[in-house]
Amino acid sequence: MDSRRSRTKHIIAKAFISLLNEKDYDSVRIIEICEKAMLSKVTFYNNFKNKRQLLNYILLNFEDKIKKEISEFSSRRQSTKDAIYGIVKITYRNILNNQDMLQKLLLSRNASIAFLELRDFIYVEILKNVNSLQPEDKRKIPKEYFAAFYSGAIASILPMILTTSIDKGPILDESLLVKLFS
Repeated sequence: MDSRRSRTKHIIAKAFISLLNEKDYDSVRIIEICEKAMLSKVTFYNNFKNKRQLLNYILLNFEDKIKKEISEFSSRRQSTKDAIYGIVKITYRNILNNQDMLQKLLLSRNASIAFLELRDFIYVEILKNVNSLQPEDKRKIPKEYFAAFYSGAIASILPMILTTSIDKGPILDESLLVKLFS
């Protein structure tokens, strides 16, 4: 994708996220996104088929950021437990840093797809490193089950974190969350 098209998509996404501070996903109209982005409807439709595709673009960018951080971390982890803890910390930190936006998007019926894709990515990362991750006392557990358990647990807790009121803060601080997975 060329840089101009990428920049245009970013402007449209930023306008959409800004509008989500004023109203819910289903109430935002494409014409409002265009007005906020100061772009024409033609430009919007040259980049996205519809609002759902725009939502997918935003969620995939968020997911790609987490995947990149996890991949970078996995390549330099230092101990056998570091990988799972790193995945938990990276995912949790990104969720908390984007909590406002993600809470608004979570209200959309389309957001659950991104959580499933993130879970699947985490599953693959754990499975790739399962020999060094699986403690000796759990070696009899099939690798696929071990990876499914941790990836499912990590992905399942994310919506709970997001549905916690911002005023109340996160359900768990990072250190408690890591202890949960140990």
